Amino acid sequence: MFPYRRFYVLKDERALLFHRGEFERVLNAGEHRLFDPLRRYRVEYVRLVKVAGGAVQEPAPSNKLRARRGKAFALRPLDLARFRA
Repeated sequence: MFPYRRFYVLKDERALLFHRGEFERVLNAGEHRLFDPLRRYRVEYVRLVKVAGGAVQEPAPSNKLRARRGKAFALRPLDLARFRA
């Protein structure tokens, strides 16, 4: 088992990093390496939406799965109320 984990975030998405279920930070586009020997980090990928004329376009359907390094992740809409204090 490797003590480092890699997370890849595409240009049109951001990733939310959770450690033991608690939100830690937002990962921008690019490759991220984290020291995680006990595999306690979890990442949720969120697609960015474009704003056109003041209206927000819907992201891709959330039931689509994305393959990342042999694992499938479901894209879900982001509940912003969870992160507001």
